[in-house]
Amino acid sequence: MSEAETSESQGHEKAPAAPILSDGIGLSYEEIAQELTAKSKTIVSADDPILMMVPICNAFLAQQQALQDRHKMALAQVMADKTDSFVQSVQKAVEELANTLTFSTVESLQSSFSAQQNEMQQHEKVLQQHKSNMAWLAAITTVSALVNVAVFVGIFLLKG
Repeated sequence: MSEAETSESQGHEKAPAAPILSDGIGLSYEEIAQELTAKSKTIVSADDPILMMVPICNAFLAQQQALQDRHKMALAQVMADKTDSFVQSVQKAVEELANTLTFSTVESLQSSFSAQQNEMQQHEKVLQQHKSNMAWLAAITTVSALVNVAVFVGIFLLKG
C-alpha cells in the first residue's frame, strides 16, 4: 500500500496542495518548503504559518518590478529627450562652424597652395642648376681622365 492510501485509510485527509502562484515572481510554496527542508532540515507543511511570507514577498517583488519598469521607461524618455536636444545643438554648432570656417579655410588653403607653388618653382630652378652643374662636373672629370691617360701614355712612350 502506498503512503497516500495508508493515510487516507487511517482517516487522514490529504491536505490540498497549495496553488502555484500565477504571477511568475518569486518562489512557489513547494520551492520554499524544499529550501527550508534542505537548509534547516525542518519539514514545513502546506498550512504552516511561515508560508504566509511567500505571497507577501511575492507581492513585494511584483511591486518592486513594476516600480523598476516605470523608472526604466522614465529614464529612457529623459535620455531620449536629452539626447535629441544634444544632437540638435551639436548640429547647429557644426553648421555655424562650417559656415565660419569655409571662407577662412578656403582663403587659407589658397594662400598655402600659392606659397607652396612658389616654393616648388624655386626648388625646380635649384634642381635645374644642380643638373647643369652635374653635367659640367662630368665633362670636367672626363677631360681630366683623358689628360691623365695621355700624360701616362706619353711618359710610358718617352721612357720606353
